[in-house]
Amino acid sequence: MTPVRIRSDHLKGLGDELLFDDRNAEGLIASEKSAMPLYADVVERWAGDDKLTIQEERVAASVLIFYPRYIYKSMRYGEAALLFEKALLAPDVERDKDLQKGLYLYCLFFCRLKAGENGEILSIYDRLVKTIHDYNTGIPESLKADYQDIAAMVLGSDEYRNFIKIYGVRDLPMAAPLVTESEGSDLRYKAYDLFLKKKYDEAMEIYRKLTLFGYEPAGIFTHMARVELAKNNVPEASRQVVKAWGLRGSANTYEVPRILFFIIFLNMLKKDSYAIWIGCLKQALSRNGSTNSWELCHIIGQYSDRLGEENSAFLGDLLSVLSGWKSPEYLNKYEIWDEADALPGDKWPEFSDGK
Repeated sequence: MTPVRIRSDHLKGLGDELLFDDRNAEGLIASEKSAMPLYADVVERWAGDDKLTIQEERVAASVLIFYPRYIYKSMRYGEAALLFEKALLAPDVERDKDLQKGLYLYCLFFCRLKAGENGEILSIYDRLVKTIHDYNTGIPESLKADYQDIAAMVLGSDEYRNFIKIYGVRDLPMAAPLVTESEGSDLRYKAYDLFLKKKYDEAMEIYRKLTLFGYEPAGIFTHMARVELAKNNVPEASRQVVKAWGLRGSANTYEVPRILFFIIFLNMLKKDSYAIWIGCLKQALSRNGSTNSWELCHIIGQYSDRLGEENSAFLGDLLSVLSGWKSPEYLNKYEIWDEADALPGDKWPEFSDGK
């Protein structure tokens, strides 16, 4: 099939991504027309709220499990959920020869969460858990990214966090294995590139995937805090820093000073004392490998009015030290640094929401 680009304004911004050059439409769409409707055309019509045939509904569902972002962009959660519920009744999906039933259930679960329809949400979750458990990590490589994508979207939703609180369920079942070191590194750099391009939502989606995969979680939560600060979402940035600090024991050596930087930064914004954290940071910087190049200058500038001139200058110089461009002694010109004693790691306090 010749690659087809979607042509709908309903999904504006995603049109260049929707290419179907490896799917066989034979037997899936019944049409008396001389030209059979193509997959992209069917999804376009679904997004535009056109009436679809039963066969076309099945086609739309079979496409959307691989492109759940289109559901998110169209905001048609209830309508998509109905498509997935019908598809799950099909004998071939029930037999699950291709191991795609889990994708349908993931997408159905996501849509019901986003639509706020909680009547059967727990039973859908239970079906999802059982299906993924039955796979026993037998997901083929070709489907790995698809399972990771929808799982990351679920994990990143406020509705899922509320679902956990209400029902007290455990973690979301994972069908795909953890990323390799190389894959994780590639994704992290991709997210960083998106951050530099100010594509913050896309960067956050990748970071959520990496936390889902268990890839360097302390460092990733720190990156997520940076994105939230860029979005002027200080409360959420603080929550990410809390999570990062709680994982400091497993963090890379250079990541601990970064977490402490944010703790000091947040306390400055709140006009709270941060002297004890300076002692922690002095100790952290005494360790080998505690510095690494870090881009944060524009964040400091973004908050300069709230930070004040002196705090902004201190943070700028501190960033130079954390990046390895200057030695810690360079900060002795600041009284609060010069007078602080290094605080041993076993005496470091806990941090919670800016305190």
